Amino acid sequence: MATNIPDVPYYVFDIDGTLTRYVDVDPAAFLHGNFLFPIVRDLMVERGADPDEAAAAILRETETNVYWDYCDLVSAFGLPAPEAYRRFRAWHAAHIAPWEDAVALARELRGAGKRLFVVSNNPVTGCLLKLQAAGLADNTGSDVFARILGTNVLRGCKGAPGVWRRAFDRLGVDPALVCTVGDNPVEDRDLPRACGAGACYLFDRGRIERGIDRPPR
Repeated sequence: MATNIPDVPYYVFDIDGTLTRYVDVDPAAFLHGNFLFPIVRDLMVERGADPDEAAAAILRETETNVYWDYCDLVSAFGLPAPEAYRRFRAWHAAHIAPWEDAVALARELRGAGKRLFVVSNNPVTGCLLKLQAAGLADNTGSDVFARILGTNVLRGCKGAPGVWRRAFDRLGVDPALVCTVGDNPVEDRDLPRACGAGACYLFDRGRIERGIDRPPR
């Protein structure tokens, strides 16, 4: 077992800044602060939409469906799913890299028979894309993480009131038997502890990467 990590039956992992990091991202190329929205816009334009109108339509959709996932956008705009996901995966392959220490820890814990989950500030599809880039998932799911709870499932980011309580309720486990694993002292330690988490394990990354599919600030 990794040095100093509590020995409990359940571990809840963060993704951004814990399992993955951004590489060579250009925030100026993003749309509405998101790195995959330009792909959605471009697919709409290729099918005849005006670029500005497409961008506005994406914003309207995400403001109406606040807890959106990428599959929702693909469906809402009638986009070809195989091509959309091919481009999504290509972006992640180029710009998302694993933190090898946390990836190794997740594999070690799983190999020791522990139950692992994800609670993230990404929608579920965004979680899967990042986990794929880290070698911890494929197109259909993960054999490392038993459940993946994203913003569209939990109806908010981890810093929002009630999200950690909903996460523990959905997982159906005793929070006292959970260790949260992350990099953010508030979202990955203080808030889950306030909801009964028995332990936490933080990686010191030197900066905190947070937000819904946004680059480090």
